[in-house]
Amino acid sequence: MGNLFSSKTSEKCKRQPSGYRQFLRAYKQKHPDMPQEQVTLSALRNWGKLSPSQKMSFVNVPSLQANHTRQKLNITDRSRARARARRRRNKKTGTKTQASSLPDCDSNFDSDDDIRFPNFMDQYRSVHEELSESDLCQQGTNAWMSLTEQQKNLFKDTPSTDALLEHCTCSPMAKPKARATRKKK
Repeated sequence: MGNLFSSKTSEKCKRQPSGYRQFLRAYKQKHPDMPQEQVTLSALRNWGKLSPSQKMSFVNVPSLQANHTRQKLNITDRSRARARARRRRNKKTGTKTQASSLPDCDSNFDSDDDIRFPNFMDQYRSVHEELSESDLCQQGTNAWMSLTEQQKNLFKDTPSTDALLEHCTCSPMAKPKARATRKKK
């Protein structure tokens, strides 16, 4: 019999009127559970059994289907546009928040913390210039967290580096003291 999908068969399909292609599509939709080859053979047999007037009904279908799908698409496009406009309208007329009801951001921060940590990081950067930016941020933050509140209060003003970083456990100035205390034990 030969391959159904050979070039000769596809040429025959191209030569036949477009009604066969429409019939084949409709037949495949009616029989989705059948294998592809079996559907094609069965559709070809049934196409041969149709009268010329029945075949012509499939020739005229594409224009009707195209108009129907266009109308369908227009309806969905319109409904999407309406939904979009409705969302925009609702978004604009949503509940407004009063400025007086928002919490005062300035009262949430300790003014010393605003100054102390940046001062500490500036000093920490100047001592640890060899570190990359990400390592510097990570180690500097860890060092800040390990300081006591009394040590953190030293950073309210910007005094000299030596006076500040001697309390930091990771500074080069503090390391000799840490070694000395270890040797004494």
